[in-house]
Amino acid sequence: MSHEKSQRRSSRKSDENNTAINKNTANSWDEFWRDAVSENERKMREANRAHFKKTGDRNFEDVDDVSDERYMEKCRGLDRGVPRYAVTLACSGCGCEKSKKAMMRLECAQCLEMYKERKMKVVMDAFERAFFCSEECFLEHWTEHKMRHGPAYSRATKENGEVHRFEAHDEGCGTLWDHGALKRKYFHQCEPNTKWDDVDTEKSEKKANNNEEQEEGEDEDEDNAVESDKENEETF
Repeated sequence: MSHEKSQRRSSRKSDENNTAINKNTANSWDEFWRDAVSENERKMREANRAHFKKTGDRNFEDVDDVSDERYMEKCRGLDRGVPRYAVTLACSGCGCEKSKKAMMRLECAQCLEMYKERKMKVVMDAFERAFFCSEECFLEHWTEHKMRHGPAYSRATKENGEVHRFEAHDEGCGTLWDHGALKRKYFHQCEPNTKWDDVDTEKSEKKANNNEEQEEGEDEDEDNAVESDKENEETF
């Protein structure tokens, strides 16, 4: 009888010890999570504020939690760079609207490459891909649209407290990726922009000096684009 009582006491103590261990583990995990979130928020704010102070870019302005939450809402509203719940999409040129499926047929190839590059580094991103209603519209609005291909930065978020910089995508002429035909369409009359802000002055000067060599290499660039085209086929 005394042996059974001893076993019951031992069992109760073991249960109490296991409960205490689980409780301590849970508390430790909660504390770790709170500390990690707090540290990420600190890095995010410092990175965004430093970039805003350096460039004056309003996209990095930090106004308490308002600007951060607004940016995160925009990120969550996108699915692979396209408005998640949209039934129609606006043309990046003239602004007309078509059904999502119809508008997503013609896409700026440079913007698509930018999206794929950013996706490799940025966890939460508000970068939107650019679609056009027609080839004529792409040609007509190229002068304004090509400014989007300049050096860019991604805003730091709680998921990644770092501001990433991306080089300009200004190599070659304007190009559309046709999702229906699964091929690129080149428009040699759409000259790239090679002049950006002061940050890239040195790069712009080097590109200006190499313009003739780049023109000679256009055919080679088009051949090299085939490999990228294969990746584009798997974007959707």
